Amino acid sequence: MLLIFFLTLGLTGNNLTSSSVFPWLFNFSSSLSYLDINNNNLQGPIPNAIGNIAPLRYLFLQENQLEDGIPSSFGNLSSIEVLVLSDNQLTGTISVLLSLSSLMAIDVRNNLFNGILTERIGSLSKLEYLDLGTNRFEGVITEAHFFSLSRLYCLFLDYNSHISFNLSSGWNPPFQLQYLGLRDCKLGPHFPTWLQTQKALYYLEISNTEIQDPFPDWFWDLTPKLYNLNASHNNIHGVLPDLSSKFSAFSYIDLSFNHFKLFITNFTGEIPASLRKCTSLRFADLSENKFSGEIPAWVGDSLSELVLLSLRSNQLFGTIPLNLCDLTCLQVLDISLNKISGAIPNCLSNLTAMVQKVEFESYIEIQSSRFNHFEGAEVTWKGKENDFIKSLKLVKLIDLSSNILDGEIPTEITSLVTLVGLNLSRNNLSGSLPLKIGELRSLDFLDLSRNHLSGGIPVSLSQLDQLGMFDLSYNNLSGRIPFIAHLQTFESSAYVGNSGLCGPSTYKTMSRRRNLSRSKVQRKQKWNRKSRTRGQTHHSRILHCYDTWIHCWILGSIWDFTAQQSRGSSHFWVVE
Repeated sequence: MLLIFFLTLGLTGNNLTSSSVFPWLFNFSSSLSYLDINNNNLQGPIPNAIGNIAPLRYLFLQENQLEDGIPSSFGNLSSIEVLVLSDNQLTGTISVLLSLSSLMAIDVRNNLFNGILTERIGSLSKLEYLDLGTNRFEGVITEAHFFSLSRLYCLFLDYNSHISFNLSSGWNPPFQLQYLGLRDCKLGPHFPTWLQTQKALYYLEISNTEIQDPFPDWFWDLTPKLYNLNASHNNIHGVLPDLSSKFSAFSYIDLSFNHFKLFITNFTGEIPASLRKCTSLRFADLSENKFSGEIPAWVGDSLSELVLLSLRSNQLFGTIPLNLCDLTCLQVLDISLNKISGAIPNCLSNLTAMVQKVEFESYIEIQSSRFNHFEGAEVTWKGKENDFIKSLKLVKLIDLSSNILDGEIPTEITSLVTLVGLNLSRNNLSGSLPLKIGELRSLDFLDLSRNHLSGGIPVSLSQLDQLGMFDLSYNNLSGRIPFIAHLQTFESSAYVGNSGLCGPSTYKTMSRRRNLSRSKVQRKQKWNRKSRTRGQTHHSRILHCYDTWIHCWILGSIWDFTAQQSRGSSHFWVVE
């Protein structure tokens, strides 16, 4: 009796190149049924010879640098069941795959594929998992695209902005989906009524899909299993129900950038207390709405697993509840653009996720039986909305800007040593900068502008050598700016509006004006002599600055820094 052995070969993560692995591989490829070469350094086109491996059932080539199109020889893979080509630079169409009736899973996410998605895909009757996300596909999706896909449980077409849907309101899909991602597709303007038939959904991503309807009543009775909902960046309006009574197991919900009414169940504009029952909630983004009232104290008591809390750009008032300090998993706290008053709580040092130098696993992970699909969220970073996909666990951010907070910056905040961004700008904060601010060594973004801070700039600030954005402008700071190399890389706009400041950090701007003609300088000196009273005060400040700089800059030069706050600019003169 003839025995036929089929081989399984896994070469994941070995930094293999195309020239080193493919010639060797094809010496015995005729008996391969499972081939995994993902996460290597494969470059160039996929060899045609792979399409001649007749017994091949599982092929994993993701996370390489493969280019060009799918070889036509793939049409010979009559036994192929799972095909994963994601995270490469492949181009062209996927039409050659649509004749492979044995396919159960197709994953070509994050490539450069294009072309119209034809109805032929609806003939793959064994298909269970389909991920075409983050490509350049186009076309109009109709019922025919899903005609025979009764086994489909996972569908991702997200980040294909030229895909639109034209499905009848009475359509009854042949499948029951568990994972559905349609972000950036044209799904609206009407809310997709066919979702009413999907009773097994765990994950639903329909953000930025041009929906302009309110949530239908039936949506909230859809499934108790739903734990990830993103319907942000639409024009959804109307009334929100008691979410906790519907989905008590929510881990992620994002309804931001919509137009919900102020009347939310029995609460007039306030954040609904029903959310306190969502004890598994990790991402709460309620930004860009019209919520009013105070920040509920129960947020810190009941939502202990929160990783992200964004209440940005609402109409909230009152003080920051001390209970927020109990959110030990919190990595992003954004309550900017509200009317929050009072002092910054000293207990923010209890936010241990911003203290511990470990990688937290408290983020959303959507995983089917075969594939790890999603982790991340949208965060306002340096004034812009950013998607942190696969890297949210590295972001530690506090943004309390554009409120009416007062009092001093608590020293305790300097214990948040893994904090990457701190924005306290546009408040009424007073007092000195914390002397230990230099302990925030991970800071990339620091904005303390437009407050009433006074005193000098702590020397410890020079330890923040990772700073990419820095702003102390429009305060009441005084004294010498520390002459530290990294602080000299920032424009003078980082210090403008502090009339008592002086120091070599102004050198960059002064050097641009150093080519003033001697006649202009002389006219300036003459004007100073005529304005003797002003000149004496003026030059006393100059000489004070000169004394502190004499060891740093050329002897015989005096730097005159005159800040004109009313104009929002600074003028620098060089007197030789």
